[in-house]
Amino acid sequence: MIKVTQGILPDQFNLNNPSSKAFIETEKAKLHFSHGLNQNQNFIFNAYRCDSLKKVLKSSFNGKCGYCESYITHIGAMEIEHYRPKKAVKINNNLVYPGYYWLAADFQNLLPACPACNQLRRYELEDGTCSTSGKGNNFPIKCESKRAKIPGDEIHEIPRLLHPYNDLPHEHLKFSNTGMIHYKTTKGKFSIEIYALKRLELVPRRKEVIAGIKVDICNIVDAIKSIIEANSLLQIQRHKSAFNRNHKSLRKRMCSNSAYSAVARDLLHEEKVLKDLKKWFKKELNKACERINTSTKKSHVDI
Repeated sequence: MIKVTQGILPDQFNLNNPSSKAFIETEKAKLHFSHGLNQNQNFIFNAYRCDSLKKVLKSSFNGKCGYCESYITHIGAMEIEHYRPKKAVKINNNLVYPGYYWLAADFQNLLPACPACNQLRRYELEDGTCSTSGKGNNFPIKCESKRAKIPGDEIHEIPRLLHPYNDLPHEHLKFSNTGMIHYKTTKGKFSIEIYALKRLELVPRRKEVIAGIKVDICNIVDAIKSIIEANSLLQIQRHKSAFNRNHKSLRKRMCSNSAYSAVARDLLHEEKVLKDLKKWFKKELNKACERINTSTKKSHVDI
């Protein structure tokens, strides 16, 4: 999971525009649930299903799930996930109605998710045990007494789940060399459990990223060592190209459009490793060039 910049608000989701689809549906929902007898009555939400929203979310998240960072098309159809559940909220293992109906068409509350992260399912874990997890109607907050019941009250809540627009996931999550995800904070812990981020199927995919990072770094180190031992500017140029190629590969693994980029960013310490390698490379490159140029000048003098 990484921080994502929110895309451009589709016209149909402008809640300040009385003629927008989102505004009209939201007002109908507010009226429906304003009657006490309707609290448990179903209300059909359709605004969030529109293609314009899917297009914006797909672009903003580079076709990835907002939680696990898998390319959604690789594992299923994209689902529009409500960060704060629209119909009901799961509290103490019970569904409590209604949910955050006034946010059902709120652009900030809508995220792209893969079925595995969004739906409650039973998953196998790396230790051989199984766990039932997935976002579903879950939305834990720090203090249940501050749970919003009416529009606007949500500002008093302190969510327990990470939001890709509002949080810096790397401050809450970390990864091991085995591809396992771990938490740094309580918010990270809840997010791992509820978004099913430790499910077994994600581990080998993260391992592939980690293996690629190790190969790139080994190639970079070899290139720098070769520059140290180089005897000509031609050799230096060849090793310089190898360094640039692998350094570019590392940077690409960290890009927001790469799958599981959070793993790469964590292992590379948010570019610190790249900067250190670049610094080491430049230092040895300058020393090697100076040594070879000096040697060449001496040879000319001897001649």
